[in-house]
Amino acid sequence: MERRRSNDNGTLSQSKYREPELSNPDFELDPRNARRLIRAAEKTLPPAILKADASSGSYRRQDIKVGKVLGVGGFGHVSEVLSMKGSNDMLVMKTLVPHKNAEHALFACHHIAMEKYILSQLDHPNIIRLRGSNKGGLSAIAETARMDACFLLLDRLPETLSDRIEHWQRQQAKPKRRRSLTESLSALVISRKSFAQDPDVFREKLSIMIQIAAALEYLHSKRIILRDLKPDNVGFDMKERRVVKLFDFGMAEPLPENVDLEKTHDLAGRVGTTRYMATEVLREEPYNVKADVFSFSLVVWEVLTLERPHDRSSPDASVFGERPKIPKEWPSALKRILQRGWSDDLETRPSMIEFRLVLEDLKRQADEESDDGF
Repeated sequence: MERRRSNDNGTLSQSKYREPELSNPDFELDPRNARRLIRAAEKTLPPAILKADASSGSYRRQDIKVGKVLGVGGFGHVSEVLSMKGSNDMLVMKTLVPHKNAEHALFACHHIAMEKYILSQLDHPNIIRLRGSNKGGLSAIAETARMDACFLLLDRLPETLSDRIEHWQRQQAKPKRRRSLTESLSALVISRKSFAQDPDVFREKLSIMIQIAAALEYLHSKRIILRDLKPDNVGFDMKERRVVKLFDFGMAEPLPENVDLEKTHDLAGRVGTTRYMATEVLREEPYNVKADVFSFSLVVWEVLTLERPHDRSSPDASVFGERPKIPKEWPSALKRILQRGWSDDLETRPSMIEFRLVLEDLKRQADEESDDGF
């Protein structure tokens, strides 16, 4: 679905749609403006997206007790679910927040409707599960004149990849305990082969990146471009902290069944987070699923170096040809796949299958080196 912010693509401007006014800060809208907002959403969203149902069920807002806010984004916020009728799962509720700007309010409606539509079709161990939603979808906003009447119920993820990176940074800064001679010699053998990374942390990082690659590979097989891959949108399972879960699919783009995935398509430009955005998306040029490969390459570099891409320059430095510096001691296979992954040439970029296989081979080598060392 095309979602450019322009009148040519169906998004209403201030001149066509009166801005919803908040009567108080508790999510309430003027009833007339709430109805106008949802009519605008219904006109600009395909019926399949509007009618998407969560297979796990629909719930009434009054049957759910919500606690503190866990996170706030551009279109909504996520709160902990303290209790819910008929479920003991550890969940969160994602709701929309009020927007004084009419275009932003409409875009927020698009965002949550798209996320519900996409998640309702997905079933992968490394992708967050949609556990339910409100009855009536977006129409609940018009019926109640409240932005938080529309919500999604999702698995609670206690930690993000950004949190894990900060943990590794703290670990790296800590003074190391004195090792025995045997430990020191074993670690030296492994660190030389694994380019001076702590061997256990290095294997953990590879496992995480392989899981992200597998999730993206699955999405691409479903003809979906994620478009906003970054450490903030990668979480870890509540029960098994080694299991990765991609989340936040409001920016994702499903491609029609009949299109060629190898060809580029005229889709909305500058979608996602600038720092991780592919150059063709930044330039508002046609693109395809390999936009995610570019973003993934930057995330891999960040996980291994514990530095944010372009942190010492402009977030959009990629569009000017700037790329992160790859340390010379890194394995040749890793250097090659990263250089191809963030190439401006889409044909040069590997598929996520190829990227995953390279990472799995590195993981096998690291495991073998660990066995040899100890």
